[in-house]
Amino acid sequence: MKPGNSSVVIEVETVTPEKVERIVLDGDGTVVERVRIPRFPGKKATGEMQITSTGLRYIDIVEGTGESPPDSTSSVTVHYSGYLNDGTKFDSSVDRGQPATFPLNRVISGWTEGVGSMKVGGTRKLIIPASLGYGSQGRPPTIPGDATLFFDVELLEIVPKNQ
Repeated sequence: MKPGNSSVVIEVETVTPEKVERIVLDGDGTVVERVRIPRFPGKKATGEMQITSTGLRYIDIVEGTGESPPDSTSSVTVHYSGYLNDGTKFDSSVDRGQPATFPLNRVISGWTEGVGSMKVGGTRKLIIPASLGYGSQGRPPTIPGDATLFFDVELLEIVPKNQ
Protein backbone atom coordinates (compact mmCIF):
# COMPACT_ATOMS: atom_id res chain seq x y z
CA MET A 1 0.00 0.00 0.00
CA LYS A 2 1.34 3.45 -0.90
CA PRO A 3 2.10 5.89 1.92
CA GLY A 4 -0.81 8.19 2.59
CA ASN A 5 -3.44 5.76 1.36
CA SER A 6 -5.88 4.58 3.97
CA SER A 7 -6.14 0.90 4.74
CA VAL A 8 -9.35 -1.07 4.71
CA VAL A 9 -9.53 -4.43 6.45
CA ILE A 10 -11.96 -6.98 5.07
CA GLU A 11 -12.81 -10.12 7.01
CA VAL A 12 -14.18 -13.15 5.20
CA GLU A 13 -15.24 -16.34 6.95
CA THR A 14 -15.87 -19.40 4.81
CA VAL A 15 -17.54 -22.46 6.23
CA THR A 16 -17.63 -25.79 4.38
CA PRO A 17 -17.99 -29.37 5.66
CA GLU A 18 -14.23 -29.83 5.26
CA LYS A 19 -12.90 -26.69 6.91
CA VAL A 20 -13.53 -23.32 8.42
CA GLU A 21 -11.34 -20.56 7.08
CA ARG A 22 -11.15 -16.98 8.27
CA ILE A 23 -9.22 -14.59 6.03
CA VAL A 24 -8.41 -10.96 6.84
CA LEU A 25 -7.34 -8.79 3.90
CA ASP A 26 -6.08 -5.22 3.90
CA GLY A 27 -7.30 -2.61 1.40
CA ASP A 28 -5.05 -3.71 -1.45
CA GLY A 29 -5.95 -7.39 -1.08
CA THR A 30 -2.91 -8.51 0.89
CA VAL A 31 -3.69 -11.33 3.30
CA VAL A 32 -3.12 -10.04 6.83
CA GLU A 33 -4.30 -13.14 8.67
CA ARG A 34 -5.49 -16.60 7.70
CA VAL A 35 -6.86 -19.13 10.17
CA ARG A 36 -7.76 -22.64 9.02
CA ILE A 37 -9.47 -25.34 11.00
CA PRO A 38 -9.34 -28.78 9.37
CA ARG A 39 -12.96 -29.75 10.06
CA PHE A 40 -15.92 -28.80 12.18
CA PRO A 41 -15.38 -29.42 15.86
CA GLY A 42 -17.38 -32.27 17.39
CA LYS A 43 -18.96 -35.23 15.62
CA LYS A 44 -18.01 -35.90 12.01
CA ALA A 45 -20.57 -34.42 9.66
CA THR A 46 -20.84 -36.02 6.23
CA GLY A 47 -24.32 -35.00 5.08
CA GLU A 48 -25.36 -32.12 2.87
CA MET A 49 -25.13 -28.69 4.46
CA GLN A 50 -28.33 -26.66 4.54
CA ILE A 51 -28.21 -22.87 4.74
CA THR A 52 -31.28 -20.95 5.88
CA SER A 53 -32.24 -17.40 4.93
CA THR A 54 -31.00 -16.18 8.33
CA GLY A 55 -27.50 -17.61 7.80
CA LEU A 56 -27.89 -20.66 10.03
CA ARG A 57 -26.08 -23.67 8.63
CA TYR A 58 -26.81 -27.23 9.62
CA ILE A 59 -26.02 -30.78 8.65
CA ASP A 60 -28.23 -33.67 9.69
CA ILE A 61 -26.08 -36.49 11.04
CA VAL A 62 -29.09 -38.67 11.84
CA GLU A 63 -32.54 -37.69 10.64
CA GLY A 64 -35.18 -38.05 13.34
CA THR A 65 -38.19 -40.31 13.02
CA GLY A 66 -40.60 -38.34 15.20
CA GLU A 67 -43.92 -37.22 13.74
CA SER A 68 -43.25 -33.49 13.60
CA PRO A 69 -40.74 -30.90 14.77
CA PRO A 70 -41.34 -28.78 17.87
CA ASP A 71 -42.83 -25.31 17.56
CA SER A 72 -41.02 -22.23 18.85
CA THR A 73 -42.83 -22.36 22.21
CA SER A 74 -42.21 -26.07 22.83
CA SER A 75 -39.88 -27.29 25.54
CA VAL A 76 -37.37 -29.86 24.35
CA THR A 77 -34.97 -32.31 25.95
CA VAL A 78 -31.63 -32.56 24.18
CA HIS A 79 -28.09 -33.78 24.52
CA TYR A 80 -25.59 -31.33 23.08
CA SER A 81 -21.97 -30.27 22.91
CA GLY A 82 -20.94 -26.73 21.96
CA TYR A 83 -17.62 -25.71 20.38
CA LEU A 84 -15.81 -22.56 19.31
CA ASN A 85 -14.08 -22.12 15.94
CA ASP A 86 -10.79 -23.36 17.34
CA GLY A 87 -12.36 -26.61 18.53
CA THR A 88 -12.60 -25.62 22.21
CA LYS A 89 -15.59 -27.31 23.83
CA PHE A 90 -17.36 -24.71 25.97
CA ASP A 91 -20.40 -26.68 27.16
CA SER A 92 -21.75 -30.21 26.99
CA SER A 93 -24.75 -31.96 28.50
CA VAL A 94 -23.15 -35.18 27.25
CA ASP A 95 -20.08 -34.60 29.43
CA ARG A 96 -22.32 -33.86 32.42
CA GLY A 97 -24.25 -37.08 31.76
CA GLN A 98 -27.55 -35.21 32.05
CA PRO A 99 -29.74 -34.11 29.11
CA ALA A 100 -30.93 -30.50 29.16
CA THR A 101 -34.59 -29.44 28.97
CA PHE A 102 -35.56 -25.89 28.02
CA PRO A 103 -38.18 -23.89 26.10
CA LEU A 104 -37.06 -23.12 22.54
CA ASN A 105 -38.14 -19.49 22.88
CA ARG A 106 -35.65 -18.92 25.74
CA VAL A 107 -32.40 -19.75 23.95
CA ILE A 108 -30.29 -18.08 21.27
CA SER A 109 -32.19 -17.72 18.00
CA GLY A 110 -29.84 -20.12 16.20
CA TRP A 111 -31.01 -22.86 18.59
CA THR A 112 -34.67 -21.92 18.21
CA GLU A 113 -34.38 -22.18 14.44
CA GLY A 114 -32.01 -25.15 14.27
CA VAL A 115 -33.64 -27.40 16.86
CA GLY A 116 -37.09 -26.17 15.87
CA SER A 117 -36.91 -28.00 12.54
CA MET A 118 -35.62 -31.32 13.96
CA LYS A 119 -37.64 -34.44 14.70
CA VAL A 120 -37.22 -36.57 17.82
CA GLY A 121 -34.33 -39.00 17.44
CA GLY A 122 -32.42 -36.68 15.13
CA THR A 123 -28.83 -35.55 15.55
CA ARG A 124 -27.73 -32.35 13.86
CA LYS A 125 -24.65 -30.19 13.64
CA LEU A 126 -25.57 -26.51 13.93
CA ILE A 127 -23.20 -23.81 12.68
CA ILE A 128 -24.52 -20.63 14.24
CA PRO A 129 -23.19 -17.24 13.13
CA ALA A 130 -22.70 -14.60 15.81
CA SER A 131 -25.84 -12.78 14.64
CA LEU A 132 -27.93 -15.80 15.73
CA GLY A 133 -25.79 -16.51 18.79
CA TYR A 134 -24.32 -14.08 21.29
CA GLY A 135 -23.47 -11.28 18.83
CA SER A 136 -20.60 -8.85 19.20
CA GLN A 137 -20.77 -8.93 23.00
CA GLY A 138 -20.28 -12.69 23.28
CA ARG A 139 -20.76 -14.35 26.64
CA PRO A 140 -17.52 -13.70 28.52
CA PRO A 141 -15.38 -15.33 29.60
CA THR A 142 -16.38 -18.48 27.71
CA ILE A 143 -17.65 -17.20 24.36
CA PRO A 144 -15.86 -14.28 22.68
CA GLY A 145 -17.67 -11.59 20.73
CA ASP A 146 -18.55 -12.32 17.10
CA ALA A 147 -18.01 -16.07 17.64
CA THR A 148 -19.39 -18.64 15.24
CA LEU A 149 -20.73 -21.47 17.40
CA PHE A 150 -20.79 -25.16 16.52
CA PHE A 151 -23.21 -27.52 18.26
CA ASP A 152 -23.86 -31.24 18.01
CA VAL A 153 -27.48 -31.63 19.11
CA GLU A 154 -29.56 -34.77 19.62
CA LEU A 155 -33.29 -34.14 20.08
CA LEU A 156 -34.45 -36.66 22.68
CA GLU A 157 -37.97 -35.43 23.43
CA ILE A 158 -40.52 -32.74 22.76
CA VAL A 159 -42.01 -32.17 26.20
CA PRO A 160 -45.82 -32.43 26.13
CA LYS A 161 -47.47 -29.01 26.61
CA ASN A 162 -49.28 -30.08 29.81
CA GLN A 163 -46.02 -30.72 31.72
